[in-house]
Amino acid sequence: MSARSTAVEVLYALRSHSAWADAALAAALKKTHFSPEDKGLCTHLVYGVLQRQMLLDYDLAVFLSRPLASLQAPLAEILRVGAYQILFLDRVPDHAAVSESVTLAKEFRLGNASGLVNAVLRRLAREKDHLPPLPQDDALRARAIRFSHPEWLVERLEKRLGEQDCEALLAANNAPVPLSVHVNTLKTDPPSLQELWAQAGISSDQHPWMPE
Repeated sequence: MSARSTAVEVLYALRSHSAWADAALAAALKKTHFSPEDKGLCTHLVYGVLQRQMLLDYDLAVFLSRPLASLQAPLAEILRVGAYQILFLDRVPDHAAVSESVTLAKEFRLGNASGLVNAVLRRLAREKDHLPPLPQDDALRARAIRFSHPEWLVERLEKRLGEQDCEALLAANNAPVPLSVHVNTLKTDPPSLQELWAQAGISSDQHPWMPE
């Protein structure tokens, strides 16, 4: 099993068995012997696909002749994982994302669909800077797709906050969460821990309103 195949398994479990993302991911990773880097990649792929699924599905639909959800399981998840890498992971070359996705199709005994995976993701990689625009006649749906939030939630937030603040909140929801650390003051103190981190090349800032 690889980080990508584990991510596909977790995403399929969420869709087919209504599993909780954190529990399913933790259980899957517990069965592996992944390096910290592979655990990080798997986690990033799972949460990244969930976070951007509406937009991924919208973009993938351009290159598919039938609905994504109707594809043989877990083909939809393989395409989403591949598309996420192409559209949102700069450190993964497009050709590698395509190649790894084709390998996943074969690994999950979907060899007959490997051509589809290859064709769809290659076209996505080639045309990613010129994808069709979001719906022009429905601003609410366009905003929901762009930020991958349910339309009912976007509508409610717009009514409460206005369009500009609503968009700012939706963007913040999709932004990376900063890492926070609570210092165990029975063993050290914040300045000493920061000094240790600095020696290891890790930068940090003290929390503005929680000194520990």
